[in-house]
Amino acid sequence: MRMKGFRGAFTRLMKEHPDVEQLILTLHRQRGRRMPIPEIHQKMLRALHAKGLQSSDYPFNTVTGGVSGLRCYLKKSDDVVCVL
Repeated sequence: MRMKGFRGAFTRLMKEHPDVEQLILTLHRQRGRRMPIPEIHQKMLRALHAKGLQSSDYPFNTVTGGVSGLRCYLKKSDDVVCVL
């Protein structure tokens, strides 16, 4: 069975890289000023690149670099239903 698009890819990415998951959740949940999603996205991409992920790996192999998955993931972490 072939997967349609990248559905579930972001969740898998977070399971494979729990340190990156912790980074994005920490940045998202900062007290005072919440970091905007584009900034969290850039920091996430830098962290994944530093771990050795390449342009052929998700999320680098997508047009948006996984920002939709990140946005949905953060909404879920806030207990909000996200539909892509």
